[in-house]
Amino acid sequence: MLYLFLCLMAVIGRLRHYRYNLLDTLAACGYPWPMQDPRSSKHRNLERVGLLYAGAERVDDALFRRYPDFFDPHDTLQVRYEMIRSHEIDKHSVVNICRRFGVSRQTFYNFKDRFEREGTAGLLWRKPGPQGPSKITAEVVSFVDKRIQRRDELTAEQIGSELKKELGVVLHMRTIEKLVKEIRSKKNS
Repeated sequence: MLYLFLCLMAVIGRLRHYRYNLLDTLAACGYPWPMQDPRSSKHRNLERVGLLYAGAERVDDALFRRYPDFFDPHDTLQVRYEMIRSHEIDKHSVVNICRRFGVSRQTFYNFKDRFEREGTAGLLWRKPGPQGPSKITAEVVSFVDKRIQRRDELTAEQIGSELKKELGVVLHMRTIEKLVKEIRSKKNS
């Protein structure tokens, strides 16, 4: 009886806001559902590519409420873009935007800066921290390559002491070993 009542409510649309969570819950319990949820496949795809927004319940923006078929609070890229568009185009205040989208001002400004520098790609998630080695510059690679060409039998400790003495760069011995191995493998190929 409860199942029929829930089906009827979903069809009528009174549970429109909760319908998608309800569909997922019923499907997980094994109940047959008479209609396919149009968002479930989109949400599965968003989750698969890492764009399912974990803070969807905090999004309380008028556009997302007024046009739920287009604006999806679970779409990370869309939520972040709409935050910035709301500020740049609609001229809404940052405090108001942060309240409506459930983010801090620092988070908003971080995304705004990244969007200005990188475009839409700046709104995507990426691993925090440095994105590559900071001490292994082209100068360091060239220096190590020249040392290896002169004397192939140099040890990592010897190269490390020469790097420190001549360039002022201190690298871990394992880093030097990896660099030497990479340079030698490129030479031999």
